[in-house]
Amino acid sequence: QPRSRRATFRPDVLPIADRLLEELRRPDAVTPLAVEGMALEIAAIAARQAAPSRQRPPWLRRAASILDDRYAESVTLSGLADELDRHPAYLARAFRAAYGRPVGTYLREVRVRRAAELLGGTETAIAEVALRVGFVDQSHLTRWFVRFVGLSPAAYRATVRDS
Repeated sequence: QPRSRRATFRPDVLPIADRLLEELRRPDAVTPLAVEGMALEIAAIAARQAAPSRQRPPWLRRAASILDDRYAESVTLSGLADELDRHPAYLARAFRAAYGRPVGTYLREVRVRRAAELLGGTETAIAEVALRVGFVDQSHLTRWFVRFVGLSPAAYRATVRDS
């Protein structure tokens, strides 16, 4: 599989994948149980992501699409709500109910995914990656990258390159 495809995992799956890899590197009598548990955890994340999408109204799917497309821009809740002709409080509640996280967290996840793609597929400096995907600086990217991926951007880049 090409390197760029490996960098597109959901950020919440990457820490599980790292634990899975570590488990396989040091197998013992409990390894089959641990591997099965982590595989089920990854499957549950995928199922949660896929299942509710059919129930989301078109305007809410459009909100996510706007965030996916304009991740590098300065997006505000009120600006997004105006574009969708919805009240900001209603948008915030509906988005959280449908996507399981607030609008801001969703946008940060998109930015981290895009950063992971750049880190895994280019030699672009981490500070430049941060600016390209919409973070104010490298430390801002690093804070959210560690929270979602479990690794710093530099460690992630090294891991992707080594695999």
